[in-house]
This record gives sequence, C-alpha cells and structure tokens, in this order.
Amino acid sequence: MRAIARFSDEWIEMVKSSVDIVDVIGRRVELKPAGRNFVGLCPFHAEKTPSFSVNQEKQFFYCFGCNAGGNVINFIMRMENLTFPEAVRQLAESQGIPVPALSPQQKKREEKRQILRKINETAARYYYRNLRAPFGGKARSYLQGRGIDEKLAREFYLGFALDNWEGLLNFFQSAGIDFL
Repeated sequence: MRAIARFSDEWIEMVKSSVDIVDVIGRRVELKPAGRNFVGLCPFHAEKTPSFSVNQEKQFFYCFGCNAGGNVINFIMRMENLTFPEAVRQLAESQGIPVPALSPQQKKREEKRQILRKINETAARYYYRNLRAPFGGKARSYLQGRGIDEKLAREFYLGFALDNWEGLLNFFQSAGIDFL
C-alpha cells in the first residue's frame, strides 16, 4: 500500500506558482489569445465552438459549456484522472521540486486510511454484486421505480444488503480482509 502525502499549504502554493497554467494546459489543448484570456476547445466535453477559457493573470481555467474550472492542479487531476496529492506530486516532479517525505505519523495515518478505503470498496463491490445477482430482481425493480436506471446504479455503485449478517463477512474473508 502506497501512502499518499499530505502536503503543507505553503509547499502546494510554491508548486502552483512554479508553473504557468497557460503552458500546462497549452500542452494538451490548442489555445489562442482572446483579449486577456486564452480560449480553446474544452478537453472535458465534445464541442465545435471554443468555450474553454484560461486566465493567465489569475492562473484559472473555466469552461462555459460544462462548467469545469479551477487551477492548474484541478486541471491535471481532471485530465489525468489523479487524486489531489498525485496531481501535486506530478506537477512538483515535472518542475524538479523535491517532494517532502512523510513523517512516521503521516505514514501510519495514511496506511489506516488506505485500509479503510479498501474495506469500503470491498463492501461496495459486495452490495453491488447483490444487486446484479438473480436474487436482486426486487431491488432492481425498486430502483427503477424510483427513476434510477442501470447506468446510474453502476455509476454510483449502488447495491443492497441481504437479510443476514454473515454474507458481507464471508465476502471480506474471500477478499483477504481479516478483522480478527
């Protein structure tokens, strides 16, 4: 399990100020000057008329078509499908900025967080599997009656609990999670 660092606000600001958002976005999107901003086709949705705007002075981007917006870190997160710490780390490394090491306390806290994330993801898989199983027909009908289609259920990993307690425990054990 890889621990994800928690960086100080000062270090994050240093990383952000080490780059120009126009340069970073311009490597991925063809930008053209338009007054005080730069515009281009949004990389987050299909469009024919540019609605994606980058403000160099404020180091901010915004799409008037899909409402995506933020700073350079938000852009990298969305483009590369990264978490905040991963995006900051990638940006720092691209600029040759040393990434701070985790303290022993941070490592321990992150290891616990990773374990909890794995437990939650495993439980979500179990409940989703129940919904998709043949015996989940009534639950699927209930969701459809509430206007929740299969695509939405899959997107949010919806599921349901069986009327017993040992099912999830057995699933955890089969996934290698032992609580004893």
